[in-house]
Amino acid sequence: MTALDIVRPQQVFSSLPNVEIHRIWKTLDAIATDDGMRLLPDATFGNCPPFNVGSPEKAGLDFVNKAISHAIQTLFQIKEDSLS
Repeated sequence: MTALDIVRPQQVFSSLPNVEIHRIWKTLDAIATDDGMRLLPDATFGNCPPFNVGSPEKAGLDFVNKAISHAIQTLFQIKEDSLS
């Protein structure tokens, strides 16, 4: 992982009102980036707060549903690839 993959979006989104950012990982141990920088998660997969990534508008909900569907397909493909 490159540090900018985490740091840049956090810097952008943290300037928005009513936005909470959570760095989530399987443990609370530091995660090393490709250049050795260490980042700390705020929560684990088991104790992360519920996400609110939706929108009350149909276009927003359609976008989120499409993204979720793509993520699920990607996860299944990764699992299939790891089994072969």
